[in-house]
Amino acid sequence: MEHYPFIELNDDTAITFSDVKNDGSGEYVTIYFETPTEGGFNSMQVNFPVGIPEKIVGYTDKEVSCLMEHYSKIGKLAFEFAKEKEE
Repeated sequence: MEHYPFIELNDDTAITFSDVKNDGSGEYVTIYFETPTEGGFNSMQVNFPVGIPEKIVGYTDKEVSCLMEHYSKIGKLAFEFAKEKEE
């Protein structure tokens, strides 16, 4: 599965998105968040349009909340970009 770059934030957090997936209930993309740390990476993923953070590693609740604000702003656009890549 491909991850496509979307944006990098000022704190070096990379936001990427997947190809369009279909789980039988509809199409979605997974949006990935990854921030480098001294020991590796903090990471999290959120499926659009579901919007539930999953596989959270290293982020605090406050950081997750902040990243979810970014998700709410970019989710639809990332989904549209993924759909274009299918064509």
